[in-house]
Amino acid sequence: MNQIDEDAQDEINEIAKKNESNLKQVQDMGLKSKAELQLYRNKLLDVESEIEQLIRQKQDKGTQLENQKKTIDSLRAEIKERGKEIYEKDGTIADRERTIYTFKKRTQELDKFKFVLDFKIKELKREIAPQEAKIAKLKIDTNKMDKSLRLYNNTNMKLGVIVDDLRTKQEQMQELIQNNRAHIRRNDTYI
Repeated sequence: MNQIDEDAQDEINEIAKKNESNLKQVQDMGLKSKAELQLYRNKLLDVESEIEQLIRQKQDKGTQLENQKKTIDSLRAEIKERGKEIYEKDGTIADRERTIYTFKKRTQELDKFKFVLDFKIKELKREIAPQEAKIAKLKIDTNKMDKSLRLYNNTNMKLGVIVDDLRTKQEQMQELIQNNRAHIRRNDTYI
């Protein structure tokens, strides 16, 4: 009897353990189911808002379609008017094409004249090239002469200062000579 009671108790313990593990699994599954349910509810709300948005867009597109139909009708009327204008302008275009043709003929004649002038200009440029070389050489020579002229001017200015200095010395010496002559005369008279 004790053996049976122990075996029964062991089986009850095993069943209790299995029940606990099964209970945990069921609780986990319940939590997962709640989470999935919340996700599906959120998705449902998103889908409902998208449906409302699509309905609004449909209404907006309907009003846009009506507006576009009106603009299409007005544009068709304008196209008819423009067609009349085009027909009238075709006549003026034909007249202007004739004048353009005459201008093209004149342009061809002017191009021929331009070709001749270009040829003459090239010849003149060929003649000018040696002259430009001479001018460049003369400019170089002129620059050299300008430098030497500046040098001579500086030298002349320095010599002018020296001459002025010598004149003042000469004047001083003449005064000194006159003073000495006067002194000599006085001495001669004294003697």
